[in-house]
Amino acid sequence: MGIIMTIGGFLISVFSYFLYRNSHAYLQYNPEEKIKSLSAVGLTMPLVIGGLLFIAGVTFLIVAKEDNSETRA
Repeated sequence: MGIIMTIGGFLISVFSYFLYRNSHAYLQYNPEEKIKSLSAVGLTMPLVIGGLLFIAGVTFLIVAKEDNSETRA
């Protein structure tokens, strides 16, 4: 579960970042148009969700441990 959440959150975050770099927020297509913010383009929520999913996945990977005491004995 943690690996799936980590990979999914990473892919969503990277995809949102590249969409941001290729949108009106970063590129100025029309010189008379002002550069827009990240929220005006509509990429704030995917970036936040991807970041939270990545953090939750890493947390699962760090915290979740299986008890293997009976296999060691």
